[in-house]
Amino acid sequence: MSLGVASNCDKKTSPVETILLNYQCDLFTGGCSDPTTTFGMVGDSWTDFAVGLPIQKDLHDWLIEDHGYRLQSFVLAGHTAQADLAFVRGFDRVIRASGPNLKYMLVSLGGNDLLANNGAYWSSTTGNRVDAELDTRLARLDVVHRQIMAEGDFLKQSLWGGEPLIWIINGYDYANPDLDTSCVRGSLNNGMPQSQAATQTARILDRYQTYLNGLTTRVTNLRVIELRGTLGGYPQSSPSLKYDCIHPNSLGFGILATRYAESLQGITPDR
Repeated sequence: MSLGVASNCDKKTSPVETILLNYQCDLFTGGCSDPTTTFGMVGDSWTDFAVGLPIQKDLHDWLIEDHGYRLQSFVLAGHTAQADLAFVRGFDRVIRASGPNLKYMLVSLGGNDLLANNGAYWSSTTGNRVDAELDTRLARLDVVHRQIMAEGDFLKQSLWGGEPLIWIINGYDYANPDLDTSCVRGSLNNGMPQSQAATQTARILDRYQTYLNGLTTRVTNLRVIELRGTLGGYPQSSPSLKYDCIHPNSLGFGILATRYAESLQGITPDR
């Protein structure tokens, strides 16, 4: 489920009410403003598994319900970093709704930018193009991530003053293409053997984590959370902890949330 602020946006209602509240609290996050929280979040399907529907608990749910975090959030399944910067402006909505106490911004955006249109990673004529395509996508993400953080810091300080935000971006744990071909279907249709799918998706996620780690040397108020190997290790996560190729199941998200929260404790000691 996608929860704006747990105390103000309880969405454990009917499916229709859940969707309506999701749009009120997340797409129009000012409707569930919490000016006292220090944590904001903007994210994708790892933080909102099914557009607010209570199908299973995701990372966002576990952090709120089991680890006690109060989050002013904009989380939406299928969301991309590029869309957030270009027109959705979830980070903008969160900052405006949060108030002067906002200090940390949790970001789970990048997975869909990397894995969408994945047929570009493989061609029946040229074969493996993973690194070449990744170079292009990571260069684009680098611009988008840095622009989101720069614009977010400017907005926060313009509205509320104080220090820039501490931005915290998480990487992703490994997929499991053996469960279904949803995360490699485009590549497989272009000729990629199924036997190579796991190592190719792992290569994408490894490169992404390397990129994030390097970004911290250029953006001083950025911190990174590492999640690879939490659910079973390279090159793919355990099928018992996965809902589908890309997404963990509720238990898997719970295990990831524990690792995520442990990392947060080291980054945010004044919580």
